[in-house]
Amino acid sequence: MKKISSVLLGTFLLILLLGFLNLRVFLIKLSESDDRHDFIVLVQPDQTQPEVAETIVTLWLEYFKTRQYISAIDEFRIIRLDSFTGTVDSFEFTATFAVKPKGPPERSEWERISGHIEGEWIEDMRARVFVRAHKGRYNFDIRFYYY
Repeated sequence: MKKISSVLLGTFLLILLLGFLNLRVFLIKLSESDDRHDFIVLVQPDQTQPEVAETIVTLWLEYFKTRQYISAIDEFRIIRLDSFTGTVDSFEFTATFAVKPKGPPERSEWERISGHIEGEWIEDMRARVFVRAHKGRYNFDIRFYYY
């Protein structure tokens, strides 16, 4: 009887531990995809909109190389930056890029956003980037085009 109760207690504790770990991983994944990080991009006064745009998109995509779980990427390619509108201090543009997720592309958060899978890459992702300058710094917001 003592042996059965210790096995049951051990099993119960293992189930609790596994439940806690799964919940914890879920909460980390959920908070990772929901969190917002403020990026401030420092640029030279003589940089053009396309140069600032490339700096912004590169910095933003590099950040996802440090992530974990479903938003992590190994590599990215900027395909095109175009459709610029606005002034030097406040402008917007469209970024077209590709990402190579760390895991299978069909399980990546990126695949659900836009673009299409080609091998290990998610190609032709498009986003509209809104930029505003303040005291030599650029703040930006990115909104995806959903297909």
